[in-house]
Amino acid sequence: MSAKGGLVRPAESFDALLRDPCGRYWMGGCWLIFFASHGRFSGTLVWGDPDESVVEQWSVWTRLRLSSRFEPHSSIFDVSRVDRIGVPAFSALARYQSEHAENLAKYVTRLAVVHGGGLTGATAAGFLTVWPMSIPTRAFGDVAAALEWLERAEDAALMTELHRVLDGANARPAILRDLEIFLELHPNATPQLAAHALGISPRSLQRRLSEQGTTFRRVLDATRVRLAQGLLMDSDASITQIALQVGLTSPQHLSTLFRKNGLDTPRAIRARRKS
Repeated sequence: MSAKGGLVRPAESFDALLRDPCGRYWMGGCWLIFFASHGRFSGTLVWGDPDESVVEQWSVWTRLRLSSRFEPHSSIFDVSRVDRIGVPAFSALARYQSEHAENLAKYVTRLAVVHGGGLTGATAAGFLTVWPMSIPTRAFGDVAAALEWLERAEDAALMTELHRVLDGANARPAILRDLEIFLELHPNATPQLAAHALGISPRSLQRRLSEQGTTFRRVLDATRVRLAQGLLMDSDASITQIALQVGLTSPQHLSTLFRKNGLDTPRAIRARRKS
């Protein structure tokens, strides 16, 4: 969705979000974090089947709202598009809540959890029962009721706009879907090799990615990060082995790539998993 004339726009990079978070959003693998332009409302929208690595990645970005950049404000956690919440993701959310309880109480006045009913709704309600938050928190079956309780009913248009962003993002262009699938299998691929595999010329690949607002390098980096996160959480491979598996030449290059994407270092992520 174009940010022109909208209530929120995508941040160009992690650094851009740090410099000026208000009125911007950032989208991860199956989550989107946003900050309203007026600074009194923030939140996260989640969809699909988030796993533990997804929660770990999201938690890095959401710490931004738990900082002196923001006055105490209300927040929303919208999981109405989630298909399933597995036990590892559930546990990662519990760790996040425990580790950041003090700052949550300091910077978030109220938290509304929006679910889509069914098993996901029961899981959301169960989470709030088993791990009660350090701030007033309630679960709702629709966004409007949640906003009313948060006293942010005037931000209904913002939430509608963000759901439209998700509608557009989930309608993945074939070129991006096919390229990501290929790169997951061949993280060492060059643009030339990828273009050949997709049956187009390197120039056409570059043009079509440009039309989607991205580049081969960005897609490759995002794929490598996603693969490395999975290996850090789900395997006992060393960080050096993981770096080589995702097409990098050293663990230092892997750490640089993680920091470039606003993530903790692979060593820190691995340490949390072991603990």
